[in-house]
Amino acid sequence: MGFYLDKSFSIDFGTKLESARSLILGVPFDSTTTAIPGSRQAPLRVREAFFQKETANLNLYDLGNLVCVPANITETGKRVEYTLREIRKKSSSPIFTLGGEHLITYWTTKILEPDILFVFDAHFDLKDQVNGEKYTHCTFLRRIIEETNIRIIVVGGRAFDDDEKLFVEKHKEQLIFTSSFEKINEICKDKKTYISVDVDVFDPVFAPGTGTPESNGLDTRQFFNIFENLNIDLLGGDVVEINPLLDDKANRTSVLAADVLFELIKKSQK
Repeated sequence: MGFYLDKSFSIDFGTKLESARSLILGVPFDSTTTAIPGSRQAPLRVREAFFQKETANLNLYDLGNLVCVPANITETGKRVEYTLREIRKKSSSPIFTLGGEHLITYWTTKILEPDILFVFDAHFDLKDQVNGEKYTHCTFLRRIIEETNIRIIVVGGRAFDDDEKLFVEKHKEQLIFTSSFEKINEICKDKKTYISVDVDVFDPVFAPGTGTPESNGLDTRQFFNIFENLNIDLLGGDVVEINPLLDDKANRTSVLAADVLFELIKKSQK
């Protein structure tokens, strides 16, 4: 299992893989970015912030970082999928992935097979292709809809083009836009759910360190209010699109991403 894992980036929580209740995996891949690359540095920066958290009551195991192949989408995807399959042979605990870019959600959900994919994102990520490439951080959600029956809930979406809007109209049964935690809980009841958080869902005031910021986003109070009221069976999740190269001196976005990761893990262990 360790063939594609670099443990030098991991936090030692004093637990074993087989007994841990939640797992952390870094996937430092950002080769399809359409803005400034740098999210590959985020797993390290988010871990640095996460290390300051009170994790004594959480049963965690950090798998380290996947060894990605820069600019090679196909090979990196194979490595993600292989590694997750190997992890699943040893543990059925929820897996939480640190990006890296949002394409990683395509690979993780392919292996974990949730019933519901719950996405916080400023963008619809429903483009058919970008510069001739079908698998990118802008297209991954369209691929999931085309290739699976996973129902998708999107919160925070506000940036889209006409083609994406038309795609939404054609897939209303599978693709749901809502911020009502009552409706979300109703949809997710008795369903295995995966939560993906793109930090650009937040207003840039709260998360300046991301490649494609969009104004009029969620504030932290809105986000955590939705999150705290969720009653779901959490299979796993990810936090993606943090770019430390664009963050402020206080590393505000990495700190916020660590907060999100912390809440995801707490939710999985309730």
